[in-house]
Amino acid sequence: MYLRDTDIAFTDDRISHVNRPHQGEADTKIDGHDHIAMPGLINIHSHPSSERSRKGITDEIRSLGFFHSSLYEFLTIFNNAPEGFAANVRVAMGKLLLSRVTTVVDISPPFDAWLGILAGSGIRACAAPGFRDAHWSSANSHQLSYEWDEANGRVGFERAQRVVDLANQHPSGRLMGMICPSQIDTSDIFGAATIGGARTLKRDDIARLSVGANADLVLVDLKAPSMRPVHEPLRSLIFVAGDRAIRDVFVEGARRS
Repeated sequence: MYLRDTDIAFTDDRISHVNRPHQGEADTKIDGHDHIAMPGLINIHSHPSSERSRKGITDEIRSLGFFHSSLYEFLTIFNNAPEGFAANVRVAMGKLLLSRVTTVVDISPPFDAWLGILAGSGIRACAAPGFRDAHWSSANSHQLSYEWDEANGRVGFERAQRVVDLANQHPSGRLMGMICPSQIDTSDIFGAATIGGARTLKRDDIARLSVGANADLVLVDLKAPSMRPVHEPLRSLIFVAGDRAIRDVFVEGARRS
């Protein structure tokens, strides 16, 4: 819905008027004729500390064995240093603001100047420090190998916790934090969306296929192109197919789609 000839006023950091016309006093007036005002956008998944330096490199590289994605085979080749992290984040925040984004979730490895750069940019930011128990590599261009180091993962988790605490306490009031695991197993994701969700809601009669449970179920078409080849159906559904492979949805026994 569009509102024409409408005035918007804000006092300090809060909108105080959206109507026409505004009769009160204003310290600053901006002529909005021939313009449209819209809410600032939220970018919930970004990697500002690395993607700016990779722009134009990994964009043009494809790996046939990984469905044309450069993520698994080539992304780790172009690693950055902490000095590069800082420069990338500064450039990325400017680009995000120019792209109408006013709130961003920055998924990055923690580095010393991170929170200061986010606060100094003027954007509202959720610092989402990543950590991992394993690093991947590919020796044959179609299969991943993992090098596990759970002790190092624990160190990364504890550092991420400290960053989140600092972000939530930042004096700017525009920073917040959340922990972002760099790898989550498919079964963990599925479990969180089924049994885990049911436990949160204190329900033992939903999100399961068992006698006595509510007849809430979903049929996934294994012949859908996005599900082929059928090796690990859950992985294909979560990471590739999404809603494109959903054929039927039942809630309490009634077909809803």
